[in-house]
Amino acid sequence: MSEWVPLVYRSDSAWIGVMPDGQIGSGVEGEGRASLKQSNFIAMWPFMERDLSECLDRFTKVWAQFGGVDVPTPQKLAELTVETAWGSGRQYWMRCAAGWVLQMAERMDFEPHDVRRTAGQMLRSQVLATELRRELRRVVQRDEGGGGDPSWNGPRGAVEELE
Repeated sequence: MSEWVPLVYRSDSAWIGVMPDGQIGSGVEGEGRASLKQSNFIAMWPFMERDLSECLDRFTKVWAQFGGVDVPTPQKLAELTVETAWGSGRQYWMRCAAGWVLQMAERMDFEPHDVRRTAGQMLRSQVLATELRRELRRVVQRDEGGGGDPSWNGPRGAVEELE
């Protein structure tokens, strides 16, 4: 492949597609810009303003064209998007990430243990409204806070703080 191939467009005419080397990248009309990994998945963050299911549907339809070179599944792409947005310290994107985690918790195609762990990391944040933290707490407490996995060391103190 010698050109960028746009596959999924955002509302602002930016796109996510395949770079000439096969990595997933982003660009704007007529110009490729950077791989998602190099850009810390920032180009994916605006998708969090939409419903997770809608985004997964859009990416799943064209996923074979991405080739799985650097991100194996649309679900992993969503997880990486949440992880980088949460880690950014940017309050707006952190709130969007928390919203997607709640949606991930309702789906069967995300690993419950991973979703609970991510929700647990978000619980102590004062960036999130109390009600959003309560919803995250419910995710963490599902299945006794770790699905029986003894390696999961859930944020019990964070859960108790909200009660």
